[in-house]
Amino acid sequence: MIYEYRLLLNIKVNSELTAKFRFDSAMQALSIQGWKISLPITQDIDEQIPYRSSHSKEIFTSKRYWEGAFDKEHALCKEISIFVVSSPQLVIDYLYDYGFILIKGIKGCDHQGKFYYQYTIFPNNKCTGKPAIPTIIKK
Repeated sequence: MIYEYRLLLNIKVNSELTAKFRFDSAMQALSIQGWKISLPITQDIDEQIPYRSSHSKEIFTSKRYWEGAFDKEHALCKEISIFVVSSPQLVIDYLYDYGFILIKGIKGCDHQGKFYYQYTIFPNNKCTGKPAIPTIIKK
């Protein structure tokens, strides 16, 4: 509980920047760190065969989550789920640095031993659920 309080207390959101700009900036920073960014993937998650990443580190979402997530003013206007392949801590940290709280979803492992983590981002961080705690808050 103390982590959740510190998470909310310490988040910094630059209100001069749109949610889309902040999200894209976080994705660009992660791309520089070697992450493959697939927003959205061409294969929809609703298909019978689940998407399997061919990358060791990837962030992806489906068209269903991505389409309409940002409005014409570039504000996040609906919940969006992202999926992280590999250890998610760097993704949690970067998105928090850019003003987003991630809420934990499902976690799974495929037959190749790759771990997949789902996180949901809510408009204006008005979220419910168990938050993913950034490294800076754990200290």
